[in-house]
Amino acid sequence: MSASSETLEVYFRSETFDEGSVPDKLLRDHALKEGVFGRIVVQEGEVEFWLDSDPPTMEVVRPWDLRLRVQPGQRHWVALRPGARFHLELLREPRA
Repeated sequence: MSASSETLEVYFRSETFDEGSVPDKLLRDHALKEGVFGRIVVQEGEVEFWLDSDPPTMEVVRPWDLRLRVQPGQRHWVALRPGARFHLELLREPRA
């Protein structure tokens, strides 16, 4: 399933995380449920977004980059660079 951020609605927004408050589960390999997409919204600094591929691939997420990143079922994790602050948005297709 693929979708653009224009057709999805945000149904959850996390608190803002930094190096001292980011949950361990986000730093380890994990995946979103079917039908759930994720967006990393960086407020300060940079966050590394890693995909569990062979070999693993990494993109740096910066404050101005609001692209939809995480696809349903896609194995991934994040790593914070010094000074990073971010929150997560979970999105899904609008319910009828």
